[in-house]
Amino acid sequence: MIRSVRGGHSMCPRVAENKEATSRWVASVIGKFIRSNPNGKSKLFKNELQQRFVVKVDNQTIYRAKKIVLETEKFHHVEAFGKLRKYENAIQTYNPGTNVFVAMNPDVKSKNPTFLRFYLSFKACQLGFLNGCRPLIGLDGCHLSGKFGGVLLLPTALDGNYCIIPIAISICESENAESWIWFLRQLRDSLG
Repeated sequence: MIRSVRGGHSMCPRVAENKEATSRWVASVIGKFIRSNPNGKSKLFKNELQQRFVVKVDNQTIYRAKKIVLETEKFHHVEAFGKLRKYENAIQTYNPGTNVFVAMNPDVKSKNPTFLRFYLSFKACQLGFLNGCRPLIGLDGCHLSGKFGGVLLLPTALDGNYCIIPIAISICESENAESWIWFLRQLRDSLG
């Protein structure tokens, strides 16, 4: 620490490299930016730090910060999957007549069962299809690109104004005969 200066002092050049800029600090200050660009290269994040804070960090610090942010995100998803049973009960309580089923993987024997399939059909969607739509159901599935993957299965119908009405929604582990049969049975039971 400098206590006193004798003589003149000229401006010191600003040093952008900072040893205090740890990966945890980087994760905390640009965490939202990392979440919005999860596949971004380290150069993108380094430029963001340079513009916002005039701080330079190495690639390893960026890599560690990105890992911290994305692991936290993954933990939130795992935590959310653990609350699916509560979500199922809440929907059935507040929307009487709604069909919602959460199927857990029977092969995994543990305190925390793993998610297998999910089905949801609101009573309003069922009545809308039965009372105001053409008697034709369109079925489609699309692959989910996320940490956990899976397939989204969706039956739709057309109403009198040619508007698409969703009847139900289902998330399955993969698009195979077993998951389609499970989904179609749930749909049949929902519609009567």
